[in-house]
Amino acid sequence: MGLPGIILRCVEYMELKDLGRPVAFLAKMIGHRPFAIQLIGRGLLDPNMMKRLLDNMSPREVMLDVLMIVSDLARMDEVRF
Repeated sequence: MGLPGIILRCVEYMELKDLGRPVAFLAKMIGHRPFAIQLIGRGLLDPNMMKRLLDNMSPREVMLDVLMIVSDLARMDEVRF
């Protein structure tokens, strides 16, 4: 499963108020292509995951980090979705 899969599984079960650090870690590591590809493969961009992370009840820092992740992924020209 690897680290990206483990982190995403944990994020699924964490309360919204506790998502700040794991999502911040993902935002820092998303620039590493192999990590980004694994995250995408494990469901980071799944509509249900995005809905949860961008929920209006999510802490502001989580929403900002998720938007940074999406922005960084959009800039990567070699990552295949």
